[in-house]
Amino acid sequence: MTGKGQALLRRGSASLALLLCLLWAMSTWGQESDSPQVAETQESSSQQSSSTAKPEPQNQPQSQPAAPPAQDGVESNGYLIKMSLEFGGNIESHGGSDALWSTYVNRFSGPRLMEQSLDMHSINHDGVLFDDLSMYSYGYGGDPNNLTRLNISKGRWYDFSANFRRDLNYFDYDLLANPLNPANSNPSVPVPNSPHLLSLVRRNTDLHLTLLPLSAVSFRLGYVHDVYEGEGLTSLHEGTDGSLIAPERDTTDSYQLGVSFKVMPRTVINYDQFFTHFKGETTWSLNGVPFLLPNGTPTNLGIPFNTPASQPCAAPFTPTGTVAVKCNQFTAYSKFSPYTSFYPTEQFSFQSNFLRRLDLSGRFTYSSADTDMPVYQEEFKGFSSRGTTQSQGIGGSGKSKRVVAGSEFGVTIHITDKLRLVDSFHWSNFRIPSDAVFDTTTLAAPTAIAPPNKTTVSSSAFLNALKDDTKLNTFEVDYDFTRRFGGHIGYRYGHRNIFGANSDTTTGVTPPAPPSVDADSSETEINENSGLLGLWARPTDNWRLNFDTEIYTADNVFTRIMPRNMQLYRFRTDYKPVSWVDLGGSVYIVEKRNTESDIDNHQHNRNYAFSAVFTPSERWDLEVNYNYADIFSSTLICFVATPAPEFSPSCASAYLSAVSFYKDRENYGGFNFGFKPVNRVTANVGYTITSTAGSTLILNPLSPSGPLSFNYHLPTASLAIDLARHWTFKSGWNYYGYNEKSDPGPTLPRDFHGNVFTLSMKYHL
Repeated sequence: MTGKGQALLRRGSASLALLLCLLWAMSTWGQESDSPQVAETQESSSQQSSSTAKPEPQNQPQSQPAAPPAQDGVESNGYLIKMSLEFGGNIESHGGSDALWSTYVNRFSGPRLMEQSLDMHSINHDGVLFDDLSMYSYGYGGDPNNLTRLNISKGRWYDFSANFRRDLNYFDYDLLANPLNPANSNPSVPVPNSPHLLSLVRRNTDLHLTLLPLSAVSFRLGYVHDVYEGEGLTSLHEGTDGSLIAPERDTTDSYQLGVSFKVMPRTVINYDQFFTHFKGETTWSLNGVPFLLPNGTPTNLGIPFNTPASQPCAAPFTPTGTVAVKCNQFTAYSKFSPYTSFYPTEQFSFQSNFLRRLDLSGRFTYSSADTDMPVYQEEFKGFSSRGTTQSQGIGGSGKSKRVVAGSEFGVTIHITDKLRLVDSFHWSNFRIPSDAVFDTTTLAAPTAIAPPNKTTVSSSAFLNALKDDTKLNTFEVDYDFTRRFGGHIGYRYGHRNIFGANSDTTTGVTPPAPPSVDADSSETEINENSGLLGLWARPTDNWRLNFDTEIYTADNVFTRIMPRNMQLYRFRTDYKPVSWVDLGGSVYIVEKRNTESDIDNHQHNRNYAFSAVFTPSERWDLEVNYNYADIFSSTLICFVATPAPEFSPSCASAYLSAVSFYKDRENYGGFNFGFKPVNRVTANVGYTITSTAGSTLILNPLSPSGPLSFNYHLPTASLAIDLARHWTFKSGWNYYGYNEKSDPGPTLPRDFHGNVFTLSMKYHL
């Protein structure tokens, strides 16, 4: 069966299951909850509760048993059934950037299944096939995200869950990878969309079954199928940046077999085996050939058009309108490199507090993954002034292996009811050996259409290895001084060893040349130390405070942005002054430093948040929240400039140095006010805003600040009216307003605004 046939079969099966469940539930709508059978059950239940109640004092009259509270749903064949079905649609209108509306919002007009739910519960736990069934769905009909979730269980026999989720991911932010072609280029060719555009859909099916979940020995089965596919655009630099079409399809299938042993009190031992298969099938091809060479060959001059900087060349066109033969260009390009990965994983885990004053938990995993790329084919035709390359073909194959072992172990010793010793250990080790062989044929010529004057053929063998061994241990002492105050103090030590090696051997060179070997290896060892401190307090039963801090140092780093020094501070408070008021606040501060002379990296992330919830009555409630974030980073960089600058002391010749910085201050706030003027009417009004003011080092003077400074307004309103028993009319309004605080630059404006009105009718039991 083809992939499309399998997809249709899966969709048909899901739709049939949904339809059967809905029809079965609808068949019970006409049955009333006060039927004789139900009344008899309620009377029996009342008598039983009366006989087991605590006797009243004889000098007081015997109180009558309270009537059971009214409950939603209907009873049928021993099940309590609740369900809801909400159908409706969206009415959408927007203005401004269509690309950003689809990227940020992606909501359009059309009918929808807004929501569906079905719950069945066996009252006496004597269902034939199941005791509990629940099913929930939303978003079908055109929303970018939709979901169906199903859970079925039968007491001590089995527990089954199934999920299907589809997500539409569209991305077209026109500043990403945009060359920002200047207006003074001849010709002037603006790029209105992002050269790295994506329009993908992800479909995920997740099935899990547990057999004998309450028994001493239980079993687990699982299957996950994930498909990520769609269209995309990317680019490749070969003299100029050619625009490429890159349709993507990635498929993952994962299987799980597991068993759990509960043969000792308060102890669980688990063993799981996972088998995962991944298949990547992305291909690349040239995105159109709109121009002609003098000999009539179609060609593509790429994305950048900046003729003052000779991109793709100083004069791309001849007086007759054809493309200059010495200009950087693509006449053809293709790349095909499918690959597969198979990685089985074993996992052993346990958790126990068999001994009253000792808690133990641990996990060990081992995986050995094999990735195989049996065919690699890449072909370029055109002209690259760098090396006067007219065409190049690369063919070969490659494979790699990833062996991963890891373990985690935790122990808590309760010395007294107030004093605890806590230790946790983490170990991770992986190694990735890989090898590849490529045959390359390159034709050089003085122009794009001249006969080749040089042919180079070579065979290259690549051997690479990467190893990483990480150990991390955390030890803490927890002490509760009183029932209202306590804390912990601890120490964390980490050791990481990273080794990398690569070898490139070139042989069989034509014209003849001696074999060449380029080999390199490096090893980095990092030692990390952290001091830990935490305090908690509960001044009253309604007020709690928590504070944590970590002071971190490292003697070495692996990348330029990894810190050698870090301070982390976290504070949170929750206060409930009265029963209908909840107040909360938090502070999160991270400071990072790497003051090596050639790096000078400084970073901080400071976040402050506040929330308040007021529920004084059933008639109205109010929720307010606010968050402020301050993010900063700076480090020394080297960059290329044209023409070549003078020597810079901190960079190699022909490079300039600068302090690359990033600043962002973000304010996020909002409220939601709900009120119920009469019993049948419920209304909500809300508003949120995200406002940023950021800046960064911009080397291209044509680049705007774009997403660093913007306002995003999101007001909302909704109304629900109970028209009759089981029937509710619902309406909603969402407004989306995105406005950047800078000029759009040499691209299309990205601002947008729009309204989405939602109307629906909900039936519920």
